[in-house]
Amino acid sequence: MDRLQALHVFTRVARLGSFSAAARELGISAAAVSRNVSSLEARLGVQLLRRTTRSLSRTEAGDRCLARAEALLDQLNALEDEVRGTEDALRGRLRITTGVAFCERHLGAALARFQSAHPELSLEIVLTDTALDLVEQGIDLAVRIGRLPDSSLKARRICAVHQVFVCSPGYADEHGVPETPADLGDHPLLVDTNTARPWVLAGPGGDICHHDPDACFSINSAPVVQDACHAGLGIGLVPTFVCGPALAAGTLRRVLPDWTSAELAMYAVFPARRHVSAPVRALIDFLLEACGGPSAWDAGIPGTLPA
Repeated sequence: MDRLQALHVFTRVARLGSFSAAARELGISAAAVSRNVSSLEARLGVQLLRRTTRSLSRTEAGDRCLARAEALLDQLNALEDEVRGTEDALRGRLRITTGVAFCERHLGAALARFQSAHPELSLEIVLTDTALDLVEQGIDLAVRIGRLPDSSLKARRICAVHQVFVCSPGYADEHGVPETPADLGDHPLLVDTNTARPWVLAGPGGDICHHDPDACFSINSAPVVQDACHAGLGIGLVPTFVCGPALAAGTLRRVLPDWTSAELAMYAVFPARRHVSAPVRALIDFLLEACGGPSAWDAGIPGTLPA
């Protein structure tokens, strides 16, 4: 039995709670996963996992083994990075998660360039607007947009992200537009449910305003909110990485141009307990270079956008 391989397989089964899920992630058969775990249990002389036809859970010994095994594998990865040196080509697999709309519009092309620059590295990208548990899902790095909550994760701020109020020119001509955030209640509001509520808005002179929208249309998709704005249904709060081209082209109009979402940013997030591998470090540096500073998608947008 390859003890390190068995420990690695066990950690993925224990975190994912499924032999089949671990097999898919590792690219081996479910039978091979089962053999590795059974061999490890036999060598240790203890049961690590409770198996039933419907569930899988860790025993007390399994919990202890998982913590020590993950620490050991982290140390091994650190040793390999140190011995290999920073000048070697990046190798292995890098598992990344990020939001759907941002990746489809901007990050996907950047990740393709990163992959092209490191052909021996394999990227696996999981698109979801749900904040996955990075440790449980075996994620090396998440690119997240929002206000970062306190957690056991480490994060690097990449750049500011802005959400602005928009509507169609036809809507503005027919119904007028609000002059202050308090006037938003007089208009139909189109809400992306991925955005935290109440809305926290930053205005002139550092003013902060909270507005809890009474949505007439809500969906967990910023691009669809933008479509509803184009259709003249009302006013939406939309990220500039989605609506920037429409604003620059004049097919959408910015409303309340002195106000934007407060304190939003894009972060590279990774588990605190893990050794930060050379591929993760390289990708963070790449994101800082590719996305840091004034964002290309903000170019041409009327009104002031804070840095």
